[in-house]
Amino acid sequence: MKKLFGILLIAVVVVGILLIVKDNTTPLIEPIVSYDLSSLDVFSKPLSESGIRADSIGFTSFSPSGHYFMFVAFNEAMTLGNQTFVVDLSSGSIVNPEGVPQRGFTTANGDTLELFTSNGLVLYDPKNDPVVPGKAIPNSKEIFGGALSPNGNYFIMNGSDGVSLYDMHTKSVREIGGGKYDGAHVWFSDNARILGYRETDENLFEAGKGRELGIWNIDGTFSKFPIEVPVHVIGLIEWVVPEKIARVNAGYDDGSFDYLINLEANTVASLGDTSGAIIGGIEVDVKNGVVGVLGAFEGSANYLKMFGSDGALLYKMTLDPLKLYKDLQIVSKDEVLYLESTVPSNGVGKDTLLVRHNLKTNQKSILKTFTDSNFVSLSLHPDHVTWIVSDGTAFSLGKL
Repeated sequence: MKKLFGILLIAVVVVGILLIVKDNTTPLIEPIVSYDLSSLDVFSKPLSESGIRADSIGFTSFSPSGHYFMFVAFNEAMTLGNQTFVVDLSSGSIVNPEGVPQRGFTTANGDTLELFTSNGLVLYDPKNDPVVPGKAIPNSKEIFGGALSPNGNYFIMNGSDGVSLYDMHTKSVREIGGGKYDGAHVWFSDNARILGYRETDENLFEAGKGRELGIWNIDGTFSKFPIEVPVHVIGLIEWVVPEKIARVNAGYDDGSFDYLINLEANTVASLGDTSGAIIGGIEVDVKNGVVGVLGAFEGSANYLKMFGSDGALLYKMTLDPLKLYKDLQIVSKDEVLYLESTVPSNGVGKDTLLVRHNLKTNQKSILKTFTDSNFVSLSLHPDHVTWIVSDGTAFSLGKL
């Protein structure tokens, strides 16, 4: 009986430990919700009827959960300036928080936006703070961006003085990495580790050395990735397969290169020179575990590539060198959307096409044409079904 009791006690302790570990983890990707957007006034009527004045609109982005949509209204009048608007897709309500984003919604920050104001960086959470954005993070004017922990307790910040950690509850900031060129980009689900890099020798920085990829802990310790990765100026790190495979964008004087880092197999796969994708776009689709690269060089070679999470080249397409391509969106590993622009020979006006491209058959279909428009932007809902295009003055909706 005592032996049986001992076994049961051990089992209870083990289960308890497992529950504690489970409670300390937070899913990195929220469940995706879909809505019928055609009934919302902001998408079906002129923006002026929603009280929004704009000479043009753009910089559109869906939140990872699909619950919110943001855009920036650009105004030539200095009295208005550029304004950010966030739409709650469940109700159609619109909020105009202070500040302008440096980037849209990202998987790194979930449904929280980074807004830059005259007082510094503000984290705007439309779910918990629908009207008034939170106070600016102390001394954040030299912060370039960061990532919110999955449980919302911490915000890891990258700035001119390296890496620091902001406690969302105590409003305190403490240094994590002291190197000028240290960086931290994406969290693990345990809310204690962040994938990033550290400076090893500032004097070697200009030579493309002096940095190493690894994992930061919130206590300030760093675990080096065992395989050397040629990192110079890191543009971005993001998950392709959460906690297993990450995309690393590294910039050099002679271009921009992308790598897929496998943290389980300790391998590095190169996606090659991705400099042309600055315009066309590099898109990571976590749902399908693929990376698309739209290399757009007007007047020269244009291409479209799709890579698997292991770095294998799934598709490579040559596109018209006389056209301009941008805003790549991944529907599946075999299908994408993008915008294709044609400049008439007389140089007046520009027609932009919304293209659906089947990579398996190499067949393209035109979903919509925008005439004489220079400010067209495309966003695809995380459900991979609903798309929104802004032509600079209004929105167009569609479903695949």
